[in-house]
This record gives sequence, C-alpha cells and structure tokens, in this order.
Amino acid sequence: CESKDSWEIKLCEELGNDYRKVISASLNAMHIIAFAHVSLIPRVTGGKIHSLSQGFMNVVGNKGGVAISMMINEKLFLFANSHLESG
Repeated sequence: CESKDSWEIKLCEELGNDYRKVISASLNAMHIIAFAHVSLIPRVTGGKIHSLSQGFMNVVGNKGGVAISMMINEKLFLFANSHLESG
C-alpha cells in the first residue's frame, strides 16, 4: 500500500466488523497497530504511544523503536517494533 493510512484501512477491511483499531503509532517507516475484538473494547483503557529515534545524531527516525501500550482488564500490555543498527 502506498501509505500507512491505506494500510490501516486495508487491515480493517480484512478483519471485518468484529475488530476495531485501538491505537496506532509510527516512526518514519515503522508502523504498529493494535486491534481488539469488539467485546474487549469497553475493557481497553489508557492507550499510549512511545517512540525513540536513534538514527543520525539521535534525531533521524531511520533507527529506533515505536511502541504502544494499553490496559486491558486492568492489566498492562505493551507492543513494540524496532529497527536497530546491525553489527
């Protein structure tokens, strides 16, 4: 897909009406999305986005990580995506 928005739309279409996007986050080319079943949506709270750029001069987002966290039934869940330097 040509953009993150179109990718999210495509995923929503594929998952159907039983799932909803809870939160998403991006750092340059990295993207992370959390979906939840509709029965869980009332129990999901406190969505937060976390990111850390570690590219050129710790500013450029070509290296680093992006994460999303949320509470489900008062338990913390964290999902992370990273692209780190090799070697």
